Amino acid sequence: MFFAMVATPFLTKLFIDNIEFKQGDHFWMLAMILLFNFAIGQLLFYFADIFCGKSEKEIWNRIVENLSQAILNHDSRRYCD
Repeated sequence: MFFAMVATPFLTKLFIDNIEFKQGDHFWMLAMILLFNFAIGQLLFYFADIFCGKSEKEIWNRIVENLSQAILNHDSRRYCD
């Protein structure tokens, strides 16, 4: 993921410079590299979101389970003296 985040601005600069200086010999190669970099970055972020989502789901399940147990075990008569 870090590579995709760092490489994108650099590759975009090279691509824009290539267009600006009318050096068409590297145009398609840079366009394909940018497209590949974008696709790899999207896949990496997708799988990172899935992994983080599973972790968060497990954490929230534990929190809700603990809260449910606390509600079921709560005795209001004990606090109403």
